[in-house]
Amino acid sequence: MITASFAGDSTYTAASGTGTLTVQQANPTVTAAAAGEAYNADAYVATGSAMGVIGENLSPVSITYYAGPQATGQPLAGPPVDAGTYTVVASYAGSANYTANSDTKTFTIAPAHLTVTAIPNSKIYGQIATETGSFVGTQGTDAITASFSSSGDIATADAGSYAIMATLAGANLNTDYIVDSDLNHVGTLTVGTATLMVSAGLLNKQYGQNLTLPPGTVAGIQNGDPITAMLLSDAAAAAAPVKDGGYPISAVLSDNGTGKLAKDYTTGDLSNVGTLTVGPAPLTVTVNSATRAYGQPNPPFSSSYSGFRNGDQAGSLTGTLAYSTDATVYSAAGTYAVTAAGLTSTNYMISYVPGILVVTPVISITGAVFNDANNDGLLESGETGLAGVTVFLDANGNGILDPGEISTTTDANGNYAFSDIVPGTYVVRQTPFAGYATTAPLGYSQTVNVLAGQTAAGPVFGDVLVSSVPLDFNYLVALARNYGQPGTFATGDLNGDGKVDFNDFVLLARNYGHALSTWPLQAAAAAPASPAVFPGASASGQSADAPQFAGRKRHAWRDRSGRGLPWGRVL
Repeated sequence: MITASFAGDSTYTAASGTGTLTVQQANPTVTAAAAGEAYNADAYVATGSAMGVIGENLSPVSITYYAGPQATGQPLAGPPVDAGTYTVVASYAGSANYTANSDTKTFTIAPAHLTVTAIPNSKIYGQIATETGSFVGTQGTDAITASFSSSGDIATADAGSYAIMATLAGANLNTDYIVDSDLNHVGTLTVGTATLMVSAGLLNKQYGQNLTLPPGTVAGIQNGDPITAMLLSDAAAAAAPVKDGGYPISAVLSDNGTGKLAKDYTTGDLSNVGTLTVGPAPLTVTVNSATRAYGQPNPPFSSSYSGFRNGDQAGSLTGTLAYSTDATVYSAAGTYAVTAAGLTSTNYMISYVPGILVVTPVISITGAVFNDANNDGLLESGETGLAGVTVFLDANGNGILDPGEISTTTDANGNYAFSDIVPGTYVVRQTPFAGYATTAPLGYSQTVNVLAGQTAAGPVFGDVLVSSVPLDFNYLVALARNYGQPGTFATGDLNGDGKVDFNDFVLLARNYGHALSTWPLQAAAAAPASPAVFPGASASGQSADAPQFAGRKRHAWRDRSGRGLPWGRVL
């Protein structure tokens, strides 16, 4: 109730009255606050407020969300999370002083932005590539994945540039995200050309041969591309000479019309992919065999050639062909190797086959040994040769066959010969022959001069069977001939002391007139002190005692003149 009172004034009296005042509910101001935001995987919470007429905050204010731009349909269970357009209603239920009121706002949760980037990649033609990359912008724990690929990843992709593509996946990818990148080109894959290497290796041939070069070995071919290499070299022809270091081999490549060489390959230097070595051809130089006589100089030697190529001849070789052999002018008859050397050539490996020099024998000294039956030192009718007698060249003149001195033996007819001896002067001597004494020549040897290629006449030796010689005047002559000689060589060594001396004269005197083979010789007495005459000694075969000599060694002789002086040769 309302009472109104007037206190009165001079005009009016005091008065009062009552009435009824009705206060109606005010409308509060309700505001929904929902500006929206970008998707962040969290719920978006809007706010609301109610304000009274005097500025007081009224509560509670409730918030209700709707999907879409209208507050229609079933309200959401809570604040929205995913990107989209939403409506939020802030409501005040009213109070005694205020009426119920609400406010509606539309807001948007914008999708989050994803940026995808591939790691730049490269490979060589023929290789397989794998692409990788990354992306940014995912929110919360959202399970977004990305895979990367390129059409250039396969081995057969030609050389060039290829786009790297990305493929994204995720449960809320399409609702909550916007991809800012062009997923068809998030990076670049570069496919480079493969490198081909051609190798011929080390090839060999001989000088004078034509060589068909084999195909080259090509390394680096990809995907089974039909690429081949043909080898070329100037040295493949037969005429190419031997050269230090060999010849380069070049190559020509072919892809058999596929075009792969130009698109997908790079080649190295094809001008020198190997070496062709031209080796020397075998050449055999065979020394031709030759013949000459002993004592003659070696003939000019010659050779035959086997193995020349490209029309080459002996004049194509360098050096000087020289021959060598052990055979000298006076080498003994026989066969001797003749070797050759001295030729050189870069195009030939020269080998030599020795030849044979045949030296035919030339007899240099000939002679004979005969049975001097009558002991006169002369070869006479009816006297025969002695076989098996050793004759030698007494190089040192000591009358003995020494080691190293040349010797020979008489044949069945008593003939001897020295073949192939060096020209010069020789002393030809006979060795003692069992049962015989030498009667000729004087001194039991002979000096012979031999000229090259000439046959010289050697001594004819006379040997008498000692047992057949009678102790008579002829034996006395023989003893005189041999006085002072070794007894093994001469008639006269009656006592067998190895020399012809005075004692043998004594034995002759004691046994004069008897044969050596039948008469037992009487021992010699001591030599007399002075010369004596052999009494009764004659050529008639009479026997006389020899005078006795004493003292130093003496000579005895037949004193035909009676003057006490020796005549002729000492006896």
